[in-house]
Amino acid sequence: MVVARGEIGTDPVRAERFGDAEALRLNASWFGDPPFQPTGGYLAQPLIGIWARAPYFHNGSVPDLMGVIDPGQRPVRWRRLGSELEHYDIERVGLRHEEPGTAPDPDTREGRLVYDTTREGMSNGGHLYGAPLSEAERSDLLEYLRGL
Repeated sequence: MVVARGEIGTDPVRAERFGDAEALRLNASWFGDPPFQPTGGYLAQPLIGIWARAPYFHNGSVPDLMGVIDPGQRPVRWRRLGSELEHYDIERVGLRHEEPGTAPDPDTREGRLVYDTTREGMSNGGHLYGAPLSEAERSDLLEYLRGL
């Protein structure tokens, strides 16, 4: 199921810029089976194993599921702490991370390690479905998602 950009309010850059030329290029490679096509939206992924697929959103802008269901907990800038088991945050369900106060130069190695949601195409906006939930409801939802 393709979800319209306007419905989820997520960063539109990828959907807007993926057109016929991009699909043709991918379809000419081994990536093209099944073939790509422009949709103008985003494909809703199954939730099975969602706990293991961090970072979240189509552009990887949210490091953990807590940030997905509580938009107020999404960091503006973040850097993952590592890729070992101890770097998985069981409570927040996703990547342990730190939040640098300033954005390093994106043309440096250090800058490429920081996800900066203020840059074009990297926004963590939208997906506000969990915003009206109470703290208890969010906790229950997170527990449910952990078990899928």
